[in-house]
Amino acid sequence: MATDIAAILDNLVRFYPFHGKVMISVGAGGGQFAGYGRAARRVIAVDSDAAAHAALAERVAALGLAKKFVLVESDFMAVTERADVVLFEFCLHEMHDPGAALAHAATLAPDVVILDHAPGSPWSYAADESEKVAAS
Repeated sequence: MATDIAAILDNLVRFYPFHGKVMISVGAGGGQFAGYGRAARRVIAVDSDAAAHAALAERVAALGLAKKFVLVESDFMAVTERADVVLFEFCLHEMHDPGAALAHAATLAPDVVILDHAPGSPWSYAADESEKVAAS
């Protein structure tokens, strides 16, 4: 199943005004959506996967955004940094306790944005994540 990353990124930045804000991006590894960093003042990119962080570092360097991104290899629940917004990048459904993750996010920033699969979506079915998506 093909995914139009550019369309998703365009919808995301039109949905929420990231301009000049400090962001905590959860599940940021890989860097597919790192273009939102162009508008942000600073991005605290949290991912627990070292390989994903390496890919993110390459991607933000290629985009010329390396100075805006702070890479944090950690479980999100251990993050204490404050920001203007927490963005969950297609990861909330992967968290052990999505409700606790959202409650934690609310202690870190006044705004929370969730970018994830919709329950019943073809992608969640194709990726065999329907139960996780419905639970989150």
